[in-house]
Amino acid sequence: MLFDNISYSITEDIGVNLAIRLRLAREAAGLTQSAVSRASGIAVPNLSRIESGKADLRLSTLDRVLDALGLDIQLVPRTTRVSIDEVVALSEQGREQLMAAGLGASSPRQRLDARQRGGIDITVEQTLLNADA
Repeated sequence: MLFDNISYSITEDIGVNLAIRLRLAREAAGLTQSAVSRASGIAVPNLSRIESGKADLRLSTLDRVLDALGLDIQLVPRTTRVSIDEVVALSEQGREQLMAAGLGASSPRQRLDARQRGGIDITVEQTLLNADA
């Protein structure tokens, strides 16, 4: 899922984090605010306020937006204790996945080339990489 590896602690700016995540989820799904409006029954101006963090969202409204995006709420502990062994194992798994994909961990050029092959515009990154060379 889109946010499986992202977590935020609950802070006073949870509304802003939620707003950003809702907008990113909508964009990742290739949906316009109009499409979400039709699916949720929430007016486009209200969706705009929600996505900009300017709306104090009721749970029922959030539920309608999430339904339109095909998402669910997941509650996670604020702090999760992870052993150093788990961190090392996950790091090694990630390194192995990079190597299997032909992306050496120390090669920014290879990673950018792979992103470009995937259809991602890397103009800014290329400019920065070339400036450092």
